[in-house]
Order: sequence, then structure tokens, then C-alpha cells
Amino acid sequence: MLDGSWRTVGEIHRLLGGGKTLVVAMALDRLWKAGRIEKDDRHILVGAGGRVAGVKLRFLKFKRSF
Repeated sequence: MLDGSWRTVGEIHRLLGGGKTLVVAMALDRLWKAGRIEKDDRHILVGAGGRVAGVKLRFLKFKRSF
């Protein structure tokens, strides 16, 4: 399912045709820890300025290691 392009967990989940999202995410994490795929983990701060604190969003993307 993975090639050289970056894909989110949701995109990979849709390519697989469904199933439990948590199971897909856990499998991707195991593949990354085994060195079979690459992971891009970005944290982006979104929110208003002033006294209101922003919200930190985390974006995970995976691609196949060659």
C-alpha cells in the first residue's frame, strides 16, 4: 500500500478498504519501529494570539523506505 509518497493514517486506512483505524495505526507504528517505513511527525501550533493558548496539532505521515 505504501510507495515513495507520504500518506496519512487516514489515507492508508481508506486504501485498505476499512477496518479499525487504531489497528492500522498500530501496524504502521510497528513497521516504522522495524525500519520498514519512514515516519514524518510534525507538530503545528494553531490558535489565536493574546491570552488564549493555541492548540497543538500532530500530523503523522508515512512512506515506504527504499
